[in-house]
Amino acid sequence: ASVSVLPAGLVSNYAAGVFTISGTPSVAGTFNFTVTTSGGCGPAASLNGNIQVQSLAVGGTVSDTSGLNPTTVCYSSPNGTLNLNGQSGAVLNWERSTDGGITWSTIPGSAGLTTYNYSGLTITTIFRAVVQNGALCPTVRSSSVLVNVIPNIKPSPVFAAPATICNGGSSV
Repeated sequence: ASVSVLPAGLVSNYAAGVFTISGTPSVAGTFNFTVTTSGGCGPAASLNGNIQVQSLAVGGTVSDTSGLNPTTVCYSSPNGTLNLNGQSGAVLNWERSTDGGITWSTIPGSAGLTTYNYSGLTITTIFRAVVQNGALCPTVRSSSVLVNVIPNIKPSPVFAAPATICNGGSSV
């Protein structure tokens, strides 16, 4: 048996009545092939098929609309927009970490978004996207962006003793 038009990196083998295509493809795309048998007792026979090789995903780059990484927001207005650019594949979801990237949690409702609007941050948070091209290909992560949150600092009351002094005097 022989085969025509396999993508680069794949090979075919016929043994004990079983035709096998194996290997690691190095080119993405859809490839139509024909398997043709010869010899034996009957006439030559052909069978057509196709192989779809999906390219690996590219995570892309996340940036804040300010263009800064890290970026800073105030505790009183902890909102902003993140953009994912240069990715290849579908955005499965966005993730966030509040412990410096040690653990990550999925952000609900973020599937398919290339722009993510965050709000209500109370502590510094790192964001990234998870991308996949096809159900069988591995997932990859985008770059991450750090959003610093300036905490709500309430100073303690300050008292001078004595409360009244003369010009040129000091309060100790």
